[in-house]
Amino acid sequence: RCAAPAMRATRSAAELLVGSASAPNLHARPGSAGSGGGAAGSFRGAELRRSVKSQSAFAGLTKHDFGHALGDHGLTWEDTIVTAVRGQALKKGVRPGWKIYMVDGQVVNSGQDIWARFQEAKWQWRNSTVCFVTDMLAIRAEAARARAAKIQAEVERLA
Repeated sequence: RCAAPAMRATRSAAELLVGSASAPNLHARPGSAGSGGGAAGSFRGAELRRSVKSQSAFAGLTKHDFGHALGDHGLTWEDTIVTAVRGQALKKGVRPGWKIYMVDGQVVNSGQDIWARFQEAKWQWRNSTVCFVTDMLAIRAEAARARAAKIQAEVERLA
């Protein structure tokens, strides 16, 4: 799955609202990423993106959100393989050859599935979340297996 790991509470709601002797100062304002001060300030956007990518369930999956209000998602695909990128996809670093694995939390098996998920999000005026398989070796190996199975099925059909 391409979902983030489940979070669990570390403090009770009462501790967060009222505070406790063991809890740090919860009323202090955290540093912003652009301030350059403190531990949070030294954490840059690129490092944050890398840490989010490393938390995915599979090392070869990358998740991107495509905004409805930002225009065309910029993806062109054949079957489930990205063939061209422009617009939002280009800005987000999506590359041709990546495999579209999941759209809005649902695994897709064909180009028609992908199109249907994007259309559904468009009609509902909401963003789409897409998980891509970025491991090119795995993508090529899967394509070779599919090709071999297709050839074998054709041989059996003709025999």
